[in-house]
Amino acid sequence: MGTDTKNSLDEYARKLIRLKAGQLVGTYGFTTSDREGLEQRLALHLIEHMDQFDPEQGSRNTFLNRIVDRRIISILRQRFAQRRDYRRTVPLDEAMADQNGERREPVDRRRACVDRSSDLAIDLSDVIESLDGDTRHMFGLLMHESVAETARRLGLTRAEARTRIARIRKLLTDSGLEVYLKD
Repeated sequence: MGTDTKNSLDEYARKLIRLKAGQLVGTYGFTTSDREGLEQRLALHLIEHMDQFDPEQGSRNTFLNRIVDRRIISILRQRFAQRRDYRRTVPLDEAMADQNGERREPVDRRRACVDRSSDLAIDLSDVIESLDGDTRHMFGLLMHESVAETARRLGLTRAEARTRIARIRKLLTDSGLEVYLKD
């Protein structure tokens, strides 16, 4: 019996899954031991959605990136759901009483910082998802490379790259992400 091509992933898809799972390790509470499970979840999700690919809508690689990115957003949202929040220092049912005898949740200053960064991650991923493919690709490169290296990879002059970066910054600002810069 031959293998079903719908249920197999090509080299690009496997590399994408390894890369994205690797980026999650060390962040959001994921450890090296979580990597294999993350890769399996991403691969399964990708295989389940391969039949939705329409070449008239865009390239296969763009489709694969979007499916994987959306699954990562879903994984992060589940991880940060209050009931399953790995950062919680006190169980939800252990509320404390305030001066008036009212029940209240304990305040954890470490958690406030982590909550803020998780909010940023979710908000940022929503904005990134709304970008067109070329802009999203450039944004991804800039997360790991210099402006000069990104410009070289994309075949742009540094001046063109800086112009595009200015547009990306404006999109981020217009989306309200500057609130994360204020303290």
